[in-house]
Amino acid sequence: MWLDKPWEFWVALIAAAAYVYERGHEKKITSRILLVISSTGLGASLSEDLAEWSGHSEILAVVVITTTGYLVLDVITSLIRDREFVKELIRKRLGGSNNE
Repeated sequence: MWLDKPWEFWVALIAAAAYVYERGHEKKITSRILLVISSTGLGASLSEDLAEWSGHSEILAVVVITTTGYLVLDVITSLIRDREFVKELIRKRLGGSNNE
């Protein structure tokens, strides 16, 4: 179970969460908190598998997943919020043109 991780794992997870929180300083507090919860959840849940797959430590894996998870979630959220970009992407995928 992931609750029996060493203290270094929890320090790394908290430090990565603090980094994610600080990186989102321009966002509303609720958005910042949701990004922290999402990215640290990804880090905690996937770190063991990534560590096994990559051959590196789980502590390194939790930091990498948590911090890059934030970046991926932030980019996806930004793209989804850009309605014109999404509409254009759908038009291109469905074979439509800009004049329709």
